[in-house]
Amino acid sequence: MKQAMPQRTRGFSLVELLVVLTVIALLISLLLPAIQQVRQSARMTVCRSHLRQIGVATHNYIDVHRRFPGGPHQQGALYALLPYLEQQEVYERVEAVNDYSLKVKMIPRIPLYLCPEDPTTESNNVTSYTPNKAMLPFLGDARGFVWSAQSPTSVTDGLSQTAFISESITNNWHLGYFIPTDLFPVKRSRGELQALSLQCIGGIGTAEAPRIGGRSNGVVAGLSGYTHFVPPNAPTCSFFPYLFQTHAAVGAHSHGVNVLMADGAVRFASENIDHEIWWSMGTVNSNDSVELK
Repeated sequence: MKQAMPQRTRGFSLVELLVVLTVIALLISLLLPAIQQVRQSARMTVCRSHLRQIGVATHNYIDVHRRFPGGPHQQGALYALLPYLEQQEVYERVEAVNDYSLKVKMIPRIPLYLCPEDPTTESNNVTSYTPNKAMLPFLGDARGFVWSAQSPTSVTDGLSQTAFISESITNNWHLGYFIPTDLFPVKRSRGELQALSLQCIGGIGTAEAPRIGGRSNGVVAGLSGYTHFVPPNAPTCSFFPYLFQTHAAVGAHSHGVNVLMADGAVRFASENIDHEIWWSMGTVNSNDSVELK
C-alpha cells in the first residue's frame, strides 16, 4: 500500500505580503479622511444644537422680559440666559457676589456654551459663542444686541434676517494688522467704514503685536461681542490713532461660522459671504435687510 505523500503548505511570498500590506495601507489612507469628516460633521451638528438650545432659551427669556438678553446694564446675554438653560443654581450663586473678578471665577465650564471644535475651552467663564454688536457703538442705525437692549419690535430689519449670536472662538490675532487712519468722527459714513474693512481683509497695514483680539469670550462680559465689520474668519484689525478693533466672528469649522439668528434659526455663514449681506445681517434697524438662502 502506497503511503500518501505529505502536502507542503504554501506560504506567502515576500512580494505577496508586500502587496497585501500596500492594499491595507491604501484602504486606511482612504478611510481616515472619511472618518475625520464624519467626526467633524458630528461636532458641527453638536455645535448647531447648542445654538438652537440657546435660541429656545432666548425666546423664553423674551416671553418674560419682552426684550433680548444683554444690553449695557447687564453682565452679558449668555449670563442672563443661565436660568433658562437649567443653570439657575449657578446664576443665583454668582448673583450673590458683587465683586466682578470673583464672579468671573465662579462661572464653571458650561458644556452648552462650548463648541466641540473650540480648542480654548478649558478654563472657567469661557464660551465659544458671543452676541452680535454690529458695527461701532456710536452708529445709531447700525446697532446690534450689545450696546443697547433690543425688543423684538425694535429689530425692524426682521428677526429672520438679523444675527443675534455667533460662534466666536479665540480670534485671529496672529493674522491681525495695525491700520493707520484718521480719527473717527462721531458719525462715519457706511462707505468709509466698508473701505476700512476692505483694508483689514486685504491686510493693508503693519503686523500687530501678539494677543490683540486673542482672548476667548467670557460668559460674564456685558460688552463683549463680535462685529459684522468684516466677514467671518477675517483678521483682527486695530485702527489708530482711534483705538478700535474689528473682532470678527471666528469659528473652528472649515470655511465659516454657525450663526443664531434673532428668530431662533441657525444658519451657516461662509467666510466668503457677500460683504453686503454680512453687513446687513449685523444691523437691527438700518432698513437693509436681505433675503438669505
